[in-house]
Amino acid sequence: MARKKGIDEIDIKIIKRLLRNSRTSFAEIAEECNVSTLTIRNRYNRLKKEGIIKGSTVIATEEGIRGVEGIVDSGIMVNNQRVDQFIKHVHSLFQNKIHWCLPIKFNQRYNVSVTVLAKGIQEVQEIKDALVQHPDVISIDVSIWTAIRNMPQNLNLKPL
Repeated sequence: MARKKGIDEIDIKIIKRLLRNSRTSFAEIAEECNVSTLTIRNRYNRLKKEGIIKGSTVIATEEGIRGVEGIVDSGIMVNNQRVDQFIKHVHSLFQNKIHWCLPIKFNQRYNVSVTVLAKGIQEVQEIKDALVQHPDVISIDVSIWTAIRNMPQNLNLKPL
């Protein structure tokens, strides 16, 4: 791999623009940066050669495919004698949703995992409330996964 020279403001603009849309033309980026298309092409090639840019890919999201904004992932401790009944209850709660419910022995903390796709933050709260209200639930931890990752506005890039 070539010796890294670091990145500057123009490199940052190139990276952020391509993260928003990897099919953006070099001409468009050049216009935004007030440099030539050749300059953008050369910088792009250098960024690839240095391993700063690995390539581009299409990313399909649940939001785009199914209209969901997040995935609710719950680790739940349920009364050990009632795990099967709880799982049946969860299946009935989410019969019209895409979900997975598996009895899993993660550790002493959880014995059931429930994952449900949610259309918005309100639905996330409704899902959590529906799970936590069951009388056999001892404790519940909820994680929310969203498509907000690797977004240009979330990157704290600075010239090196």
